[in-house]
Amino acid sequence: MIPALDRYLAYLEKEEKDGLLPFGLGDWVPYKSKTNNTYTSTAYYYLDYKFRASFARIMGEDDSRFLAKAEKIRNTINERFFNAETNTYAEGTQTAQALALYLGLPPEGKEKQVAAKLHELVAGNNYFLDFGVIGSKTVLRMLTKFGYVEDAMKMAAKTEGPSWGYWIDKLGYTTLAEEWMTDPVKNGSSLNHVFLGDVSAWMVNELAGINYDPQNPGFAHILITPHFVNDLSWVKGQYRSVKGLISSEWKRENGKVILNVTIPPGCHASIITGKEKQTEVGAGKHQFEF
Repeated sequence: MIPALDRYLAYLEKEEKDGLLPFGLGDWVPYKSKTNNTYTSTAYYYLDYKFRASFARIMGEDDSRFLAKAEKIRNTINERFFNAETNTYAEGTQTAQALALYLGLPPEGKEKQVAAKLHELVAGNNYFLDFGVIGSKTVLRMLTKFGYVEDAMKMAAKTEGPSWGYWIDKLGYTTLAEEWMTDPVKNGSSLNHVFLGDVSAWMVNELAGINYDPQNPGFAHILITPHFVNDLSWVKGQYRSVKGLISSEWKRENGKVILNVTIPPGCHASIITGKEKQTEVGAGKHQFEF
């Protein structure tokens, strides 16, 4: 795998123009606002080198040259695409803001301002989505990460188009569409496309709160980080990990939130329900009240 990755990175380096990658599909099938393809391609070019550095560390090799290249790409992106006065990336779309946060591109100390701009864009659009495949993976997650989970929920719960709920409530789809609003019968697009479906993973990761620990691969240590959003009274998520079934379920009862968690044998977990509230548990079934 590593030789193939290195050949791929060498190819991308040959295709650079002034440190950027001027090609790619970018935020494919956006609803309305388009995000600069050079920006999105170069952002993932940065991620490629971050991954390559992590692989080097895993294999006990020197990661410094890969980290240096990644940082050079990040600096180039910020020089070319970041407006420090308005805290916007590229065209200032929902995707552009969320992708920068997702990949850790903002200069130190600017993350919250970039996130606030993302929130402003979403709220100003009445919580309608305005993105394609890249935004579908990053917008809800970054709203949640930076303290706007209630706003992310408003976006996820929309039933007017464009939205996931529109597919279900108005069109009666039982599978994921390839595009937000077009008629698949007329334009030949697919009704069996998973690539706009990261909202399902967001529900499991953020509402139910089932997450792996990057420092402990293979789910030996599990992070349970549910968000008790106001618009919901009940959430249940499950994931069949390599260690066994992980389950997280919470519901509102008599003014309290009851959280039930199942941790597989041989594992332990951190239950995190706020910045200062964390409980460590072992395998088995556990119940908490908040």
